[in-house]
Amino acid sequence: MTGRSRRARAACLCAVLVAPLLALIAVPAAAQTASITATSPAILHDENLNNATVTVALTGVTFESGVTTASFELVTTITGVSIGSVSSVSSGDTSATLTLSSTADLSARDDLAVRVLAAAHSGGTDLTTGTVPVAPVADMSFGPGASATVIDMAVEEGYAGFYRMEPSTDPGASCTGGVTIGIASDNPAVTVSPAQFSFTSTTWTTPVEVTATAVEDGNLVDETVTISHTVTTGCTGTYPTTLAISSVRVTVDDNDTGIFSIDSPRVVEGDS
Repeated sequence: MTGRSRRARAACLCAVLVAPLLALIAVPAAAQTASITATSPAILHDENLNNATVTVALTGVTFESGVTTASFELVTTITGVSIGSVSSVSSGDTSATLTLSSTADLSARDDLAVRVLAAAHSGGTDLTTGTVPVAPVADMSFGPGASATVIDMAVEEGYAGFYRMEPSTDPGASCTGGVTIGIASDNPAVTVSPAQFSFTSTTWTTPVEVTATAVEDGNLVDETVTISHTVTTGCTGTYPTTLAISSVRVTVDDNDTGIFSIDSPRVVEGDS
């Protein structure tokens, strides 16, 4: 047998031996994940949680046909919230919209996630989403007879807190120009919306919801921010510009993490 023939035979034998081994090497499966997004409204709190919708999106797998509310489970410590309905989902779809039913009344921020059960998708295992925050709504009465106090609220960076302002008294028919309340934060770490609102003798019974959003920053510091409220356009006798209104003190919980290192001390033999 020539050298060339021996090399060819060895190559064939190697191929025969290696092929089964290659077949045994598993090809990594695509990552199977589920994510959740609050869709309507985009920011959830206990007052808007009923009939709110969240979208559950799949990656690496697809939904099976026949998906119902029983195909999902809520993962939360919030009491009084459940999945009311699910959008029509066909085999091969990668997202589903869930409508929530809720009677929840929160005293502190909580989180909500969804578990997609194995039978609902092609992956064969339960998939749990990340979380979306759900905030409580504080109530603030202001005007004649209402005490001016400080309302405390804790908000994590990137999230929002809410409070509802409601006049205590009709400004009166003689207050023809209405009353305007200005809202201001003393630190850009928290933004407020709206910046002002107005009410009249016909609209004073409708509360106004204020959103206080903690802005993401790069520092590692928890911050305390005060939101003040002033009568910018008032009416003598009911809502004068000197009226004292409660303030809101927001504690911003910083979510940044720092990276630091400590160099090991270098000591030369004989030194101390």
